[in-house]
Amino acid sequence: MANIDRILDCTGAEDRLVHLAVAKMRKHKPISKVWQSRFVAYASFEIRSNLLRRLLNFDYRAFSIHASDSAVIQWFINRGRIGGFTGELSGLGLSKSSLERYDKLIGAEALENEIRTICAAVATEGWAGKIPGWKESVNIRDIWVDCTCLECDIHFPVDWVLFRDAVRTLVSCIECIRRHGLRHRIREPRLFLSEINKHCIEMSAVSRAKKNAKRKRKRVLRKMKAVVELVRTHAERYRALLGSERQSRTDLTEAEAAQIIGRIDEVLMHLPAAIKQAEDRIIRERKVEDSEKVLSLYEPNVHAIFRGKSGSLVEFGNTLYLAENRDGLIVDFMLYRNRAPADCKMIKDSLIRCEKAYGSVGSITSDRGFHSLDNTTLLSEHQVVNNILPKSPREMHKAFEDPSFREAQKRRAQTEGRIGILKNVFIGDRLSAKGFEHQRLEVAWCVMVHNFWVLARMAMTATLSAANRDTLKQTA
Repeated sequence: MANIDRILDCTGAEDRLVHLAVAKMRKHKPISKVWQSRFVAYASFEIRSNLLRRLLNFDYRAFSIHASDSAVIQWFINRGRIGGFTGELSGLGLSKSSLERYDKLIGAEALENEIRTICAAVATEGWAGKIPGWKESVNIRDIWVDCTCLECDIHFPVDWVLFRDAVRTLVSCIECIRRHGLRHRIREPRLFLSEINKHCIEMSAVSRAKKNAKRKRKRVLRKMKAVVELVRTHAERYRALLGSERQSRTDLTEAEAAQIIGRIDEVLMHLPAAIKQAEDRIIRERKVEDSEKVLSLYEPNVHAIFRGKSGSLVEFGNTLYLAENRDGLIVDFMLYRNRAPADCKMIKDSLIRCEKAYGSVGSITSDRGFHSLDNTTLLSEHQVVNNILPKSPREMHKAFEDPSFREAQKRRAQTEGRIGILKNVFIGDRLSAKGFEHQRLEVAWCVMVHNFWVLARMAMTATLSAANRDTLKQTA
């Protein structure tokens, strides 16, 4: 923790992040000169809280509890630097709602650029000597690349389960509107939930039937569709009433009404495609093109990614591209919103980003999925050593005759471990954020914390090595 605090100061990362946070605050609210220093201190508090919460792998509530009780955590997040502003917070600065807002303090693109700036700072010649015992800058010219799938927090996208999701969300919105005073002729909304749940149980049972299973599934699906259509009609009517009679018949504010309307619109927008998909697959028994599939009513940017791995042939999420240096520092990454291109087509964009941020790249190492003739030509033109594993067995055998190529490929096994550390320790089994922009921001924060963790370990190793050398000199 002390090493991370030192690295934040030495790289200038904290000052730049605070500047970005204050600039974003100014867009929403004018800041006077009197409040300028307090907002700067508060932004520093928010950023450090963000970093430490992810480093300790706490959720919002757990971090709020531990930070209120731990003197070490309070020292790191610099709560004392807020000064007189602390009394006005009255403890709210560490509430789970406040911590959730801190995640969105800086935009994803700005955070990604800052990560590359930090990597460039530790790679400069002036970095050596800023940390006790650290005698040379970090080498980021040699990089190892790979990609993985970051799964979203959705259930397995069964067609008829999407019907249940739609009914649950729409009924929840209808009940919320009715609780706030706006009622219309409708039977008890929760009866629709009982009905759709009964059909879901029935569908699960007929799927295991040995006789006339297809015919029974079609019959149950038609029952489910009737419930969905009825609930959709009621939701559209309540949405229209809420838009026109909110002020006269409800106690909802404009922002609260907009939130409810947005939830209804999100489901209604994707529901027709989900109904058509279920009819094509179950009733008409047609194959649906992968580009036309609806995997979730709430996450439109989720894709089915066929990885062919044992235990998970298909994963549902977005492709994450990673590039690390020899020390495990992630120097480049990209989370793809749309369906990601082939692995071999990711190298060009990554090389452009790395050259823009770091000046030049010495070598690139990856598995055979990134090999292509275009990449071979591209790396040759940029004078980058090509350590990408060839697809041809003959070329592969020839490439392994080079000792430097063998050494680079041997190091490549650690990149798989790096992906596992990032996913399992920092990001988690699945992305908890909702919406692609928030997921992109989540990944950026996790990569930044991961890099601080790697640099802190390197700083600790350098300091211990220097201490051991001094001890040996004294004993000699």
